[in-house]
Amino acid sequence: MMFKHALDDTNSAYISLLTSNDAAALFQLIDRNREHLGAWLRIPSMTLTEEDSKGFIERTRLRYAREEGYWLGIWFRGELRDYEFLNVRFLHRVMYGLRAEEWKRSIVQQR
Repeated sequence: MMFKHALDDTNSAYISLLTSNDAAALFQLIDRNREHLGAWLRIPSMTLTEEDSKGFIERTRLRYAREEGYWLGIWFRGELRDYEFLNVRFLHRVMYGLRAEEWKRSIVQQR
C-alpha cells in the first residue's frame, strides 16, 4: 500500500513515500541542502550519488513495509520540495494526516 496524504484541497501539495523513480530528485534536494541537512542528519554524508539515494529509498520502503518507520517526500505540483516549503500553512495538515493514517492502520489491525 502506498502512503499519500493531500495537504490542500486541490491535491497539488501532498506528502508521500518516495519511490526509486524519485532517486534523482532526492539526490538533487540533498545536494542543494547538504550543509544544512548535515547538521541534523547523517544522510548527506552517505549520499554522494543518485545510486546512494536509490538505495536509501529502497531501505526506507522496506522499513515502512515492516512497520519500523518511514521517510516521506513533500510534493508540490509534481516536484519534490525541500524543508523550507513545509511552512506553518501545511504543518498542521501534515501532523493531522500522519495521525489519521496511524489511527486508520490501528483500526485495520484490530479487525
